[in-house]
Amino acid sequence: MPKTKKTPTQSRLFGASLQPAWNDEQTKKFLSEMTGIAEVYVVNHNQDKNDDGTLKTNHTHLVLIYDTPRKLTTVANILQVATNFVEYGRSKMGMLLYLTHKNDQTKYQYRDDEVQTNSTPYSDVVKGLTVSDADLVNEVLNGNELSLLGTVSMTRIRLAQSLVQNKALASANSQLAIIREQNYRMTALLETVSNSTHKIETYFNEFYNGLKELSEGGKKIGLAIANEIKLLRTIKR
Repeated sequence: MPKTKKTPTQSRLFGASLQPAWNDEQTKKFLSEMTGIAEVYVVNHNQDKNDDGTLKTNHTHLVLIYDTPRKLTTVANILQVATNFVEYGRSKMGMLLYLTHKNDQTKYQYRDDEVQTNSTPYSDVVKGLTVSDADLVNEVLNGNELSLLGTVSMTRIRLAQSLVQNKALASANSQLAIIREQNYRMTALLETVSNSTHKIETYFNEFYNGLKELSEGGKKIGLAIANEIKLLRTIKR
């Protein structure tokens, strides 16, 4: 039998959609009250449309992020609404992006500065959530990873740092292998040159000794010829 998903009884992440929409005073009051208790992001949607193109009733979306798990009823009581207006969150990125419809381009795109919070500015959080691993690695390479603290998890930053270190180590090992190969070839070349030099010296010595022998032989031949000439002169007389 297929496994059925268990409904969570507690969570650190919650979303809520409230009608009527909160006014600015209500939003600021709630954010102040929740400071130190949970991270809260709030935005009013006043440009959402129904399937027939008519505007939906203005409503307020909230995302609440706790450090420790809470019950749905607890959050509903804090918001003073029925539990059907609150849901357990499954994706922090998905819920936060939905506040401005960044994850659904077919819907009206709300501005980042329309989202109010008692925590890290929404635009910074979104940047941290949407930054790719490749971009994060580039930030580490440029030494800018500390600027992402608070928007990108420390786990992702450390992973990127580890990737950069591994790449640097791999590059260093590759360069070392190249240097070793070059040294090997240079050693072989020097050995060849040394052997050739030795052979040249041997050939030169043999050639030199040959010339010496040839010179001594030449002297003997010259002396013999001179003696013969003397003898011929004696005979003529």
